[in-house]
Amino acid sequence: MKREELEALNLTREQVDAIMDINGKDINTVKSKMEGVQAQLTRAQETIAERDGQLEALKSSTGDIEELRQKVETLQAENQKTVSQYDAQMKDLRLNSAIKLMIAGKVHDEDLTASQFDKTRLILNEDGTVTGLQDQLQAIQESKKFLFKGPEQPEKTAGFKFGIEPAKDGGSGMDAALNAAFGLGED
Repeated sequence: MKREELEALNLTREQVDAIMDINGKDINTVKSKMEGVQAQLTRAQETIAERDGQLEALKSSTGDIEELRQKVETLQAENQKTVSQYDAQMKDLRLNSAIKLMIAGKVHDEDLTASQFDKTRLILNEDGTVTGLQDQLQAIQESKKFLFKGPEQPEKTAGFKFGIEPAKDGGSGMDAALNAAFGLGED
């Protein structure tokens, strides 16, 4: 409402001022509400614009995210493969050590004999023992005896013996030693 309109109604100056004050307060209240609503609208528009920007960034970086996910999966697979290889190498090393400890001193060639064991049939227990090792050792001893040393026998040496004691009949003892060395009997 305008002041002129109120004056046209033949209202006094005090009445017009009072009405204008009341109207001003109402207008100020409405105006402040409008400003609040306008501020909320502005913030909402900024938020929408920000979200649109984030969505566009996500759209453009989706390939990057997929690429990163693929790299992570590849690295995880490679890591698992490395762990599996390490575990297999450690198992093989433990089995080889157990085999070589079992055959140490009993064979002519430890590496050759160790290669005769079927490691796929051996079971490595958590306490470090190997199941099936003794059975395979017995089977290899029976089938490939040439790999194993025989029972210890005193060495027999043919030839001259130094430091021969003299013969009891007073001779030099050389004849007896030669006869013994060549397996000849006494005449």
